Amino acid sequence: MDKKNLNEVPQEEIEKPVYIDYKDLDEIKENERRGRVEELIKVLNEDNMEKWLPQFNAIMDLRRLLKYCRQEFLKVFHEIFQIIPKQINSLRSGCSKLSLMLLNELFTTSNNSNEVPNEWIEALLPNIIMKTNFLQKFIKDEALSALANISKTMFSYVVLDILVQNVGNKNVTHSEAAFDSLTKLIENWNINDLMKVNDLPNIFSKIADVNKLKKEPYNKRSIKIISLLYEKLGKNNFESLLSKAGEETRSFIDNILKQSIANEKKVSLKESGVLREQIKKDKTKDGDVNYEDKFDEVKK
Repeated sequence: MDKKNLNEVPQEEIEKPVYIDYKDLDEIKENERRGRVEELIKVLNEDNMEKWLPQFNAIMDLRRLLKYCRQEFLKVFHEIFQIIPKQINSLRSGCSKLSLMLLNELFTTSNNSNEVPNEWIEALLPNIIMKTNFLQKFIKDEALSALANISKTMFSYVVLDILVQNVGNKNVTHSEAAFDSLTKLIENWNINDLMKVNDLPNIFSKIADVNKLKKEPYNKRSIKIISLLYEKLGKNNFESLLSKAGEETRSFIDNILKQSIANEKKVSLKESGVLREQIKKDKTKDGDVNYEDKFDEVKK
């Protein structure tokens, strides 16, 4: 490349982003950390997209802080978490991916959901969900990975609430990503901890809102969520929580449960019909199978 024309070349063509695995991150030294918060805020707020590399490096430093100086990272991140959505949605794909990597690592390494304040979740989770529909696969995959890790560690009402609301997202891809994360979250949640969640009865009205969309895949997804909660909590706990919801919501959820039971019966009948036809085709060395006895055994 002609050095005289170097200034005319976009920085992104000169410098390519290098993504370093979490396990390979270098330790950030104390002299590097000193006064770094103000600098990070300034750099990450920069609007000049041609200066993406300093922003990329700033996010990399946050990852290093997270790994080697967790408590200091949590203090620093509290000052800048509201800036991170800007980086997640950056037109510079390198900054977008690295921001998602940072959040993925935060959720993966978190020992408990209390370590990540609700206000962080409220600011970050909707933006992660939005990236699951991104055209560039490497960004989409990072967002999906972050959602998968959230469902393993972030057991809080705020996460539950945001995921349920996004199951009703008009963007079907966003809805699917939220639904997949939500079902895994419910499955992974310890029942005793789930019962302690404040405002849990309010979730029923949010699920009812999804069902009221009256079209697929929202109807089936709302039924599945109610079925999972019923199975997870058990009949008594489920009904106890539902009794604290409004009358309209209780009636609506009762109808959703009836739909769930009806759907299960339809599947069971369909499977039984297929099984019956298959049995009629079977033969044994000793002669014909007693089809009806065989079918009765399976039904039991």
